[in-house]
Amino acid sequence: MIYVIIGVILLLWGLYLVFYSLRNKRHFLWLDSNPPTDIDVLFDMKQSDTSLFDNFEAPIELSGKILDDKFLISPIKNLECVYYNSKITNYIKKPYYYYEGKRKRKGQTVSSEVEFSESKFMEFEIKTKGNNILTVLPENPKIDNLIYYKHEENLNKKLAQDTYLIRKVFEEEIVLTDTDVFIVGSLNVQDGKFVVKKPKQKNVPYIITNKSKNELLKNFKDESKKIYIGIFFVIIGLVFSFAYFIEEFK
Repeated sequence: MIYVIIGVILLLWGLYLVFYSLRNKRHFLWLDSNPPTDIDVLFDMKQSDTSLFDNFEAPIELSGKILDDKFLISPIKNLECVYYNSKITNYIKKPYYYYEGKRKRKGQTVSSEVEFSESKFMEFEIKTKGNNILTVLPENPKIDNLIYYKHEENLNKKLAQDTYLIRKVFEEEIVLTDTDVFIVGSLNVQDGKFVVKKPKQKNVPYIITNKSKNELLKNFKDESKKIYIGIFFVIIGLVFSFAYFIEEFK
């Protein structure tokens, strides 16, 4: 039976890697073949003839600086930002009991408990090189390679009999205001204004990053190569599963 369990785990993990790699391959092919968008030219066209952009929607990649007119305050670092994902985790040492024969023994185990977890994303504006301003909607984009903060405090605080708080870990992922970013998404017109939102096309990612386009392409290409690892795990998973059934029917 253990062969089946191992086989199923390897099979599922392999399938996940295959689909994950194919998604990154689609994103790489789209971004690599898509010419850079001159958003400022689109602003000029829109000013000259707004009817050109009725029901407008198109994939886009653009660079700009996040404005600091509106912002959130991150709970841990207290920084001005438009997105944060914050978590505080406590590591607690507790006793547990077990039997060796008829004798009761005492051991210790360490478990983790999330004390605080919160994620917020607000609508924000970016300014392009041509000083045009457009809005970015918080529709679950991938936040890639921006500010990540982690701090650990080693403690030995007694909470109860033989129970101690031994470590506290603070983690926070942040998109700061007044930051240069590269965005891939879908350009739309809402209430007469340009907005960037989540694309409807599956091959177009929705990403906010401080990487360059070339760095992002390299990342997609590297991640797409994991398909070979995924195929390997799928094959091994099938071998383990079949080995069990062959053994059963001997």
